[in-house]
Amino acid sequence: MSVISCVGYFLLFLVKLCLAKKLESSALVANSIDALSGFGMSAGVITSALVLEYIRKAWLIDPCTAIAIALATVIYGIEILLRVEREKKKVKKVREAGQELQEK
Repeated sequence: MSVISCVGYFLLFLVKLCLAKKLESSALVANSIDALSGFGMSAGVITSALVLEYIRKAWLIDPCTAIAIALATVIYGIEILLRVEREKKKVKKVREAGQELQEK
């Protein structure tokens, strides 16, 4: 079942990313990254299950994978928030410049 979800999440990621680029949608790019993290979790479960067959002390693979993906998602979320803040400042400057031009 994990293999199916792994393939499904990866295909979902690719489709969403292609649509995001065609539509120039940053929200859809962020959503495709969410699908990529689902792929990573599924791949982690598969890897953990395969390794546990041979090495019983490798039970840490699954939680370590989850923590790594969570950290990467948090970092990406912070980067998105910073990007939105920069865009807001740019829009504010453009509006102020437009108002100054109208007043003259």
